[in-house]
Amino acid sequence: MKKSKGKGCCKINRVVISLSILVMLIALALSASAMTLTLQTTTWSLNTLVNISLDAVGTESIGENVTNVAIFASSSSTANSSTSKLINLTNASDKNFMDMASANFTFGSNIVLEDANNYIITAVVTGNGGADAKALAGTTATIDRTAPTAPTSLQPTDNADNSSTDDMAFTIAVNGANTTGCVLYFSGSNPGSSAYTMTHSGDACTLTISDIAEASYSWYATATDGTNTSANSGINKFTISQLGSDVGKRAFIIGGGASGGDVTKEEVGVALGIMQAEDAGAKAGTAFKKEFTDKKELAKTGIGVGTGAVVGMAIGTFVLPGIGTIAGLPVGAFVGGFLGALA
Repeated sequence: MKKSKGKGCCKINRVVISLSILVMLIALALSASAMTLTLQTTTWSLNTLVNISLDAVGTESIGENVTNVAIFASSSSTANSSTSKLINLTNASDKNFMDMASANFTFGSNIVLEDANNYIITAVVTGNGGADAKALAGTTATIDRTAPTAPTSLQPTDNADNSSTDDMAFTIAVNGANTTGCVLYFSGSNPGSSAYTMTHSGDACTLTISDIAEASYSWYATATDGTNTSANSGINKFTISQLGSDVGKRAFIIGGGASGGDVTKEEVGVALGIMQAEDAGAKAGTAFKKEFTDKKELAKTGIGVGTGAVVGMAIGTFVLPGIGTIAGLPVGAFVGGFLGALA
């Protein structure tokens, strides 16, 4: 009984030792054949030597087992955001790949890429043993060969006058091959901000700004590729002079008159929103000052002035505190006089 137990124990020990040796051999084989790809060059300018190391885990170089390295790039900022193959490097004459277990190439003008700072570079190896099908994990790189050219063909054109709406659409022409974005700037007066990011597509950048206050504005634009900014475009000017419905715009027409001469009651009615433009057009030419020629009209006008003064003070105090109570009084009285004449 004791002898048989001894023999069984030895057999078990031999099996355990054999399994241990097998595991060690597998680990050594994996270690010898493992390879890691690393992008060593993360900023590419014209004629930069780009290096991807083929690092072996073990004592021997694994470059001898590499026959091909395909390198790819993509950027979400460029016109073509899909992944493209940049170059296919081969190992000639069965020598160690590039003699130093690394893949190198010169980033010349023959490789067409837009500039951007968010390219994702990947690579795939074809080879023997542990080198086959190894891949470079996506690595961020900056492509910076040229600065974008300054924008041209600015719209609206210089000295444009928008009298129909308080919205303005801006368009500029850019070189899409080296542009990833644009910025519109205002010099002096601005509609709410001194700088606006435009939408880039192909060879143009666009932007629409709404509810622009009546004034004259000067603007220009720049283009960027994510790494460099272009020179400024030329400066264009435009004017918003359309007749809207807010208090300031109504005061504009009442104070100056759309006709450029004497203000008519029809113009006041249109400005205040109580008369259609077609009706006013049918009665155009009747000067408002003629409404002050008889007692009845004067009485209505006087009541309008008094009522308007009170309303104007209230507006200046509660609705538009920025203009002030005292400033609201004459404005309200002036508008009230016109309303009284319209009655």
